[in-house]
Amino acid sequence: EQNAKLVDELHRIADTRFSVIHGDVFAALRDPHTIKLPRIDAVISAVPCTFLTPPQREEYVRLTHTALAQTGRFIVYQYSRLMLPILQRHFHRVSVSYVPLNLPPYFVMIAEK
Repeated sequence: EQNAKLVDELHRIADTRFSVIHGDVFAALRDPHTIKLPRIDAVISAVPCTFLTPPQREEYVRLTHTALAQTGRFIVYQYSRLMLPILQRHFHRVSVSYVPLNLPPYFVMIAEK
């Protein structure tokens, strides 16, 4: 997360299984050891992928897949299904849910290794 105020709020979550990374997602994924976690079981992402170029989207999913533990999950929520084909290329199983109660509605895509 790049928003410092949101990072401060998220750090208030008292759960040792939960970590917030403050900074650039690409930098963290290129060198996951800097995150200082024994393993990464899940990544939850709201990165606005429409602002990324197609090669950046591909790299984002590839790097996330590599950083995740063997049974890891990449949870992506977006306003469109733009990321679905890329997730399907890199992950064993991908499910999609539509959340109409959110304004605007979201697509939640759960990709499993």
